[in-house]
Amino acid sequence: MKKIWWFCFAALLASCGREVPGGGLVWENDTLSRSGAQDVVALIYPVAREGVAADSINRTIETYLKQIFVGDSLAATGATLSQAVDSLLAEKNRDTVMAQRPYQLQCEGGVYTRGHLTSVWLQTYAFMGGAHGLMLGKYFNFDNRTGAQLPLEALVTDTTRLSELNRAAFRQSLTQRPFTQEELDAYLFVKPDELPLPQNIGFDSTGVKMLYNPYEIAAYVFGQSAYGIDYDRAEPVLRKIARGK
Repeated sequence: MKKIWWFCFAALLASCGREVPGGGLVWENDTLSRSGAQDVVALIYPVAREGVAADSINRTIETYLKQIFVGDSLAATGATLSQAVDSLLAEKNRDTVMAQRPYQLQCEGGVYTRGHLTSVWLQTYAFMGGAHGLMLGKYFNFDNRTGAQLPLEALVTDTTRLSELNRAAFRQSLTQRPFTQEELDAYLFVKPDELPLPQNIGFDSTGVKMLYNPYEIAAYVFGQSAYGIDYDRAEPVLRKIARGK
């Protein structure tokens, strides 16, 4: 009996010292849907369950979605995303003119975990009248042990070299575009050889993901620009946490 007790005690100590993969986070999708005569809301977005960092990560994601869909004033009220969307639709539909405008709010997302790094991708679309809606992509990079957002300098060692890799990957991505050279010259706000790093950089199973939203580097007709740099090329400029260590 004593031998069994000591075996169990040793196993408990070993498990306490062992880190849970992914920071112990379990990812699921939350959904928020509304439909009316003029309004369609279809939000599907990742949420973290369990893990000490889950609440912090979820607050960051929900705050961002509220800012995108309902604006800073409603987002600052402390309401949940569901309550804020309902308030937005109720306010809009109380106005007889605004009530005739179709509102479309859409979202999808994904999660990739690599060691202590969790990269969350969100794609949102909001149409609230006007010529067209606006589609935006967003990457969040979290330390899945603490929930802290990781800035670029915490992920890469050499932004100059990463910029070079990014410009080469961007030029390659242009060959897949259905635009003539004359159209590219007209649409782009910046020359490919002078391209700044995007504000949205994330990670997936294939490599480092680079994403520019409409109007960041080109006219709306150019759309989003999303492409990757594979790990074989990018790993020399990545810090330990971004290399999955």
